[in-house]
Amino acid sequence: MNNVLILCHRRGWNKLTNFILGLKKLDYRVTVVSDEYLTGDFNQFGLDKADEVCINENFNVEEILLHTPTADIIYSISENLLPVQAQLEKHYGLNNVSEYAAEILSHKDKFDTYCRDIGLGKYVPDSIVPITPSDLDMFDNRAFIIKPTIGNGTKRYGTYSGLEYYGFNNKVDFLKYLKLNNLEKFFDNNVEGFIKPEFNNVKYRLIAQEFLDGTKGSHAPYTYIDHDSEVNLLWWFKMEMIKSKDHTERFEEQVYKVSSIEGDIEEELTNNILYFLTTLAKELQLKNIFTSGPEFFSNLKMFDINPRPGNGMNICDAVNDNKIWPQILSETRVDIQNHYVWQQVQLKPGKVKEVGDTSYLTQYADGQRTRPKIEPGSTIPEFSFIVDPDFCFPIITSGKNRVELGETVIRQLQDSISYY
Repeated sequence: MNNVLILCHRRGWNKLTNFILGLKKLDYRVTVVSDEYLTGDFNQFGLDKADEVCINENFNVEEILLHTPTADIIYSISENLLPVQAQLEKHYGLNNVSEYAAEILSHKDKFDTYCRDIGLGKYVPDSIVPITPSDLDMFDNRAFIIKPTIGNGTKRYGTYSGLEYYGFNNKVDFLKYLKLNNLEKFFDNNVEGFIKPEFNNVKYRLIAQEFLDGTKGSHAPYTYIDHDSEVNLLWWFKMEMIKSKDHTERFEEQVYKVSSIEGDIEEELTNNILYFLTTLAKELQLKNIFTSGPEFFSNLKMFDINPRPGNGMNICDAVNDNKIWPQILSETRVDIQNHYVWQQVQLKPGKVKEVGDTSYLTQYADGQRTRPKIEPGSTIPEFSFIVDPDFCFPIITSGKNRVELGETVIRQLQDSISYY
């Protein structure tokens, strides 16, 4: 029996539910190391199916080794945990992710620079960690996004949370935003860097990265890099974005719909993604690791390789009678019978007066993410997205008529709401 060790923040528990189930179907012994223990969520996210759950707030390597002295394989559910995985692998005698590879994969600036160094520069966006205003000269006449070098999603934190994961039309608009919001010390502070407690207190800085417009959709693969560093393309998915402006200087673009793709993808796109990931896997000698992405755009540039399982894997397994994860882990062909659409319900904004019967939503609502409930007195914002920290109401539909079904569900929900 193989002993599997999973490293996972509490915020990533939604990716564990079907993953643990798939491992147990193959008779693995599963130990989960997480940073929190929340009883209500524990069973909801399937951690009760693991053989053991260990709480280690800081993912301290020595403490993990004392509790789990042996492991045959490690999976990290967040890329910022890859350095911890790499340290553990040295003790366990494994060689799936080296410390050098972990450093590259968990740091956006180092990743972009590394890709350019090994001949993959045409695929990565222009980017820089700005420490003076002149560093942003490359964005005099084009848009860019500010992101933490370590982090993921929309988890903003600290003094500069108003910058993280927001886009700016150009350098002038960015500098104007800093001045209007008393953030002129940004460049000096970015030299020193920042600490984010929920990312293991690892120091990070903010990177300016070329904006890649996703409002027309982007494509990304789920892959499994096997024990020979070969890239196994599992399936493609399409991401559709929504873009908003809350100031003239700043905008936000986030995912509101993710759909698995039935059938073949354009050959050029497939060849490019396989070349990119294969080169990366061979150069970094990656083994036994999942990727969710990267997202490829029409100009063949990409971002967010996400070297971890993606939530779409959990969704796909759930709507396919829990058959997908065992297929992936057994390195057999993935046979998707039911494709899926995962989308944020886009509703008319305003303050809710009354809501009719919505019991039919139970079978479609993504209960792991929904917040808050749509109820009398709640406010539906003008702009929301699939991982919105304030208003998140995604639904999942599957099967041959999944698109039409989703439209029907949204229409029924909208018709049941009256506003003040």
